[in-house]
Amino acid sequence: MLTLQEFFGFAKIIKFLKRAFNVIFNKLGFGQSADIKLKYFRTIQESTLSEAPEKNKKDKGNNGLLAEYECCYVLAKSLKEVGLKVTTNISQLKKLRDEKVKFYGAGLTKTEIKRALAQGQAIADSMFSSIVNSGKDLIFTSYEFVAEEHSFDVQPTGAQTSKGSTEDMKIIVTKMKAKDVVEEIKVSLKAYKGSGTSQGSKSSTAALTRMFMGKDKVTVAEFEKHFGKKGKEFTKLLKDFKDVGKEFYLDTPGKKIVKQAKAKAKKQGKIFKSVANPMRKGELAAYYIDKRGTRATYPLAKTFVELYNKGYKDLKTDRQWKTFADGIMFATGFDGITVYNAIADKNGVVTEVVNSNTSSAYSKLYEAFRKGAKVVLKSRPNSSGITVEVHYNGEVLKSLSLSMMYGDGTIQFKMNSKK
Repeated sequence: MLTLQEFFGFAKIIKFLKRAFNVIFNKLGFGQSADIKLKYFRTIQESTLSEAPEKNKKDKGNNGLLAEYECCYVLAKSLKEVGLKVTTNISQLKKLRDEKVKFYGAGLTKTEIKRALAQGQAIADSMFSSIVNSGKDLIFTSYEFVAEEHSFDVQPTGAQTSKGSTEDMKIIVTKMKAKDVVEEIKVSLKAYKGSGTSQGSKSSTAALTRMFMGKDKVTVAEFEKHFGKKGKEFTKLLKDFKDVGKEFYLDTPGKKIVKQAKAKAKKQGKIFKSVANPMRKGELAAYYIDKRGTRATYPLAKTFVELYNKGYKDLKTDRQWKTFADGIMFATGFDGITVYNAIADKNGVVTEVVNSNTSSAYSKLYEAFRKGAKVVLKSRPNSSGITVEVHYNGEVLKSLSLSMMYGDGTIQFKMNSKK
């Protein structure tokens, strides 16, 4: 296949196209994490998670966002009602919650909206109970915590995709008689129908460099030098998907997506900057298959596991094992953020709230990572999914899974607190 440069054949057009590409989507970010709400459920000849139409992408992520804003409002309101000092503007939180229900709820059914709000309420109730009971299970201080001696600022942060971490809200707890004594509690909220939760999305290159190089960011050249021939193969696959993505956005289906995004921004009174998550469109995944005859994620998943296995095999020194432990905890979402999952049944009734600080499944994995457990990744034939096994104390922990690799190199570990 001809490259775009060969096809157009002269510099002025190429210069224009490059500017257009950068407006449409960001450049490939090696060694960077991505806090992206994954919201899609379309399959193409397989039953695993896959890139999907925009409607479903909207529905799944919006359920969690509604729960987040409801939780923040209810928690702040509840703390205020029992006489605790809340510095957050509660009226503003309520206004935000109402706005988000109207905006994000547009693609949800009444039952789904009701379920999301119930899950947010349940998490808020659990947090409130922890705070008024001396901070147990949520606030850990080096001194005896007494709620009445502190002020509380409750902030929703989940919609801030540039914040650099996986939390959805944070509670800033300040000791009133010692203003420099401040505890910032970051919380990731999950609103699911079951015990399985996303651990946040990460760049696959970021995960590999954190685990085996101990670095947050590296250049393509540094990555390829460290991982050798397989590293070059991996970066080539990522570049190929991005190149097809550029071609896609100059073709009819891509232009349609841009047009729809512009119309949506105009309707909301916003300035159009770029398409949201441009490399994650289901239409692009299908376009890649048409161009290459295969799904982009299959070889990516296989090569990622091969790179992981190579790096794991080369671990020798205590320092390397410490770097790996920190890296695998980063990749799998065990990054010091408290996770709450409000589990609801099919009727929207919340049946349980799981707190990662008290969950035996979470604590067992955390201990395993910190104490040198053997972490095994296995690719599956003709699949975007990766099997995860954590071997520790003669037991194989299977509570973690890596459901798929995305075409842009994003990975998403999932945690099941019931396994």
